[in-house]
Amino acid sequence: MNNICEFKLPNGSAVSTSDNVDITSRTITSVIIMNRGRIKDAREYMLDDAFAKALMRSASRHKNGVISNFGHNWNNLGKRLGRFSNFKDDGTSIRADLSIYESADESPGLPGLGSYVLNLAQEDPEVIMSSIRFSYKYQYQLSSDGAEKKVNYWDEKSQRWIDPVEADGPVLLKFDELISVDLVDEGAATDSLFSTEDRWKETVRRVLSSPEIEQHLATEEWPVLDAFYKNKITQKVSIIDQLKALIGLGNAEENFETEKTENVENNESKEVVQPATTEQVAMSAQITEEFTKMMSAQQDLLAKLTEQVEALSARVSNVENSPAADHAVGDEEVSAQKELKAYEKNPINRKWLSRRS
Repeated sequence: MNNICEFKLPNGSAVSTSDNVDITSRTITSVIIMNRGRIKDAREYMLDDAFAKALMRSASRHKNGVISNFGHNWNNLGKRLGRFSNFKDDGTSIRADLSIYESADESPGLPGLGSYVLNLAQEDPEVIMSSIRFSYKYQYQLSSDGAEKKVNYWDEKSQRWIDPVEADGPVLLKFDELISVDLVDEGAATDSLFSTEDRWKETVRRVLSSPEIEQHLATEEWPVLDAFYKNKITQKVSIIDQLKALIGLGNAEENFETEKTENVENNESKEVVQPATTEQVAMSAQITEEFTKMMSAQQDLLAKLTEQVEALSARVSNVENSPAADHAVGDEEVSAQKELKAYEKNPINRKWLSRRS
């Protein structure tokens, strides 16, 4: 008989980015479904690669998406939120996108349910989390040879309860079927809907999008930025645009290495290239030197190979031009014959000999 388990799984501490929640399309993207590792409650199960792979296989069988409910309930009528789809496993976490029903706002027991979840996820994702409900076949540990050993069950044969052995490591679960991915208030090892990777992106995005940031940079001294951009401060591209391009939040309209100026009198444009720095010149010289050494070594090797081929060719020529009777006497002649036969076994050598003849 399968066991039914409700887990509120780890998905990392985070602050939402506005990109994760789209009120118009009623979607919440990149919601973390589970993280590999030990859950933080009394059960202390370990969610490993095998568990994650089985979960992904089960999710793929839900062609219309995995159902999502508002909380873990035995009766979900009036609490259906929507469906999760686009499951992805990055090796650490499994993520998926939640599409919320329009009808969730018409819940007879919880009016406006869908909009409430969307707004809450956007406003403060640290107070709402994902949690999977699934079935598993049994609990087990791995023996020293990697074999599964069932634990936490009543053994009829020995008439005793089989407890885990601490020396055998964590208790694992033989995953069976994914039932739903529900939204809850707080999980056993869950901090928020999204990963910490989104936190710094949103912080930087908000700072760089502030209307006052350009004025602030202009009135304050920023020695770090001055040192980083050096002579590029006078470019048409602002520091903000360059920072955005640097961290992938936008594209600078001009290249950092050039400054475009306009000749008003002649009505023509020209591009002024900034001179290379001392560091760039030194690096260029080093690369050139290393490349020259590499080419010299290659030429030396080619010369040695050519010399060896020519010496061997001379020996082959001597053997071929010697009298036939002489080939049957003496160790040196016999050795030369064997060497010639061995040389001719190589198709490339045979081709070279045929061209030579």
